[in-house]
Amino acid sequence: MLVSLKIKNIALIDEVKIEFSGGFNVLTGETGAGKSIIIDALNFVLGAKADKTLIKSNCDFAFVEGVFEIDKSNLEIISIFDNFSIECDDYVSIQRKMNISGKNECRINGELVTLTMLKKLTILLVDIFGQHDHQTLLNTKNHLILLDTVCSKNLNVFKEDLKFKLHELKQVNNKIAELGGTDESRKHEIELLQYEINQIEEANLSEKEENELTQNKIILNNSEKIFNCIHSCNQALRENDIINTIKFAVSYLQEIKKFDNKLSNSVEKLLDIRYQLEDILIELKSFEQGVYYSEEDINKIEDRLQYIKDLKRKFGKTIAEIFTYLEKAKEKKLKLENCEEELAKLHGEKSLILKNLYDISSGITYERKNAAKEIEKNMLLELKELGIKNASFKVQFADDYSIKNIESKVGRDGADELEFLFSANLGQPLKPLNKIISGGEMSRLMLAFKCIIQSADNYKTYIFDEIDTGIGGVIGMVLAKKLAGISRFNQVICVTHLSQIAVFADNQFKITKSESNGATHTNVKLLSEKERVDELTRMIGTMENAEFAEKHAGELIKESNIYKLNLSKHA
Repeated sequence: MLVSLKIKNIALIDEVKIEFSGGFNVLTGETGAGKSIIIDALNFVLGAKADKTLIKSNCDFAFVEGVFEIDKSNLEIISIFDNFSIECDDYVSIQRKMNISGKNECRINGELVTLTMLKKLTILLVDIFGQHDHQTLLNTKNHLILLDTVCSKNLNVFKEDLKFKLHELKQVNNKIAELGGTDESRKHEIELLQYEINQIEEANLSEKEENELTQNKIILNNSEKIFNCIHSCNQALRENDIINTIKFAVSYLQEIKKFDNKLSNSVEKLLDIRYQLEDILIELKSFEQGVYYSEEDINKIEDRLQYIKDLKRKFGKTIAEIFTYLEKAKEKKLKLENCEEELAKLHGEKSLILKNLYDISSGITYERKNAAKEIEKNMLLELKELGIKNASFKVQFADDYSIKNIESKVGRDGADELEFLFSANLGQPLKPLNKIISGGEMSRLMLAFKCIIQSADNYKTYIFDEIDTGIGGVIGMVLAKKLAGISRFNQVICVTHLSQIAVFADNQFKITKSESNGATHTNVKLLSEKERVDELTRMIGTMENAEFAEKHAGELIKESNIYKLNLSKHA
């Protein structure tokens, strides 16, 4: 139940706090006073799409807080709090703030949450039915959802079994897919694996080859520079006749050795240098003769490197990964070539699962058809009371699934395809809603659904935003009694122009507009009994005899209170 709604900087509202009660709450006021702003603020805090145009002029942000009383017996709500790791109290504060840049901040009991998380909770707390929400009936996907709300609890049991079996089907299909699926696809995969195995093996790869090829490519591309450097080095060493110079130095030192042995070590070192230089010159000469440039060799190296690159792109980032892929391909090919027995076992399991899915889907269909009979009967009663006396209504099932096609038909909600058919006039054939139904008929049809399904819901807040548009007189009174009936089981908040609806309110709020300091402001006030009579007099529109109008309004309130008292006795 929505206990209070605090609104700040929304459209024409500076700041207002509305305290609601259980039962029937009505919002009234003249056209343009700002009744729709209250609903916009409610939609905002419940997680609806919003942009910065919602923010009051010259303000930096918009803020709304809704405080709800929680039904702790509702396990779905408790589960939401557990999943969000937020403590669940008897009351929950839901806040949403949006700044001028469009950035949102959402909180549940002070804890930051995402907009998606916020909506997961609020959808369990509030059901808003606006002027255009009846358009949801034009989408046949919503027909199944509406029907399921009035099905027995057995439906949920079937759906849990269905969920488990669908998971089993997915697993067994994955295993069959791993074994190639059909005979034709398996044969194709074996051929592909063999082609890949041959391609890798014939490549005759080695982990060192790529580095060697890359190095050889560098050498060949720089062969001219390498040759010139070697040649210059050779020339420098030979032209300076370093070896002969060392020979002379050694001979001089050896003469000294005849008289003094102290330089013997130096002689040995110079001899060693001489021999090393001779070896170096031989090596340089040999290297110089071996340096060459071959465009054909470069092209071969580049072709080989590109081939290795292509293999790496297909089978792995490194040569080692390609070899790993090769081993796995061989194992998979062997497995596919010898999987007949395992496949036969899996197909047997799948056949059993599909039979189970068919049986579960049939059980779901049975529950829905039973519910459909009840909803067809109750819809006719509701529509008759709402002024469509000759209405016909039917839930049409496609009944096009069988054990043979169950896999393609079944989903998480079963295998049913259904659609609501309607006729407003006697003798007219039943047709899909989007073919024949008018806006007024659609609005009443949706209200009839609300009247039927509301007792099946956990205690919830229902918000009706001017659903009385285009309705008046006797039908307006019927509509009022329907809303009053819904309010016996749930909290109802209704924006209305009709006095017939307003008189049934347990609490009536008046929305007014005022001007001060060059600005327009919207205000909300809970009316006293005397103020209610004044507001109802305005809504009735009788100005010629004010005293009579006030008396009439007071009598209407008394009559509505008696009706509501009788509703409570029979609830």
